[in-house]
Amino acid sequence: MIIEHVKGSDIPTEWAKKLDIEADVIYTVDIDVEEEMPSEEMFREDFIREIETRDKQYQEGKGTLCRTRQESDAFFREAWGE
Repeated sequence: MIIEHVKGSDIPTEWAKKLDIEADVIYTVDIDVEEEMPSEEMFREDFIREIETRDKQYQEGKGTLCRTRQESDAFFREAWGE
């Protein structure tokens, strides 16, 4: 969908800030539908598969569980060599 002759002040404020839109300038807005977005069911299956993989890796000792902020800080200091 293309909308021509849109005044900058008519564009949503959030978009205008991101796109550096000037209020007094006229724009053409082109809106495309993203047809390649995964369906909710497909996303859910991918998410579940990823979680199962992470759980398996953790059980195999390929992960670290930090129970406190101090443990987390110490882990990353060691990992980053600080």
